[in-house]
Amino acid sequence: MPVVVVGQEESSDGGNLAFIREKFCEFSGRYDLETMDGKDNGANFFINAGQKFLDRMLDIDRLRARYTRKVSAGEGLVRLLRARVVKQVYISDIDGDNKKELCKESYSSYSYNFPKDETLQETGSPSYWTPYIVRHGQVTSEPIDVASAMMDIVADDEDIEVIRIFPAPSDDMILEVVGLFYSPTLSEDNDRSFWSAKYPEILIQAALLRLEGFMRNSEGYRDQLSALQLEVQQLDFDHVAQQIVDVNQMEG
Repeated sequence: MPVVVVGQEESSDGGNLAFIREKFCEFSGRYDLETMDGKDNGANFFINAGQKFLDRMLDIDRLRARYTRKVSAGEGLVRLLRARVVKQVYISDIDGDNKKELCKESYSSYSYNFPKDETLQETGSPSYWTPYIVRHGQVTSEPIDVASAMMDIVADDEDIEVIRIFPAPSDDMILEVVGLFYSPTLSEDNDRSFWSAKYPEILIQAALLRLEGFMRNSEGYRDQLSALQLEVQQLDFDHVAQQIVDVNQMEG
């Protein structure tokens, strides 16, 4: 099963963000979403929205990735950037030795078996992990600047998944998570991702779809979605075909 490292994309002759943006504006006719000198003027928003849409549409082993980070002693809550679905969680010593897979527990089981008071929880060598639910709330009698509040939430929570490992580590350790991750946000003109490098035409279609949705063009949205689903379905077929080849090779 191929696993790619988050943030490291395969080299390819596919398009970078500048290429994707140019073609997106050309096919949509929305040249106003790019400046006269070829810089972003709103197009990047739809391109990244389309990329995230594709990430959610396709669930294949090829898109599995590995995320590794250090967790400090006593750190039980771990924030995972761009995580979409967590498959496996591993822990090892700070030098990478004694690696072991953590068992998944439901949050209800964790809540039942462990004290709610964080100060009462023991530390040690983590053995379990559970998805952790985080909710933001604000109670105030003062007027709220909605735009500023939304920007604060995006800045704080952009593509963040939180898991709890328990018991919390008594020493600094290395955490490794294998799962499905959203593609890195395309922001600089030379940025590439799995989609822009391997399937630039599909990424452009997805960006056009998101544009149709925002413009509330239901008919155009349906037509674009149907075309995009056919393209993504073909990727699924290709993946199944590759799996069959792998099986035949293993069986001789």
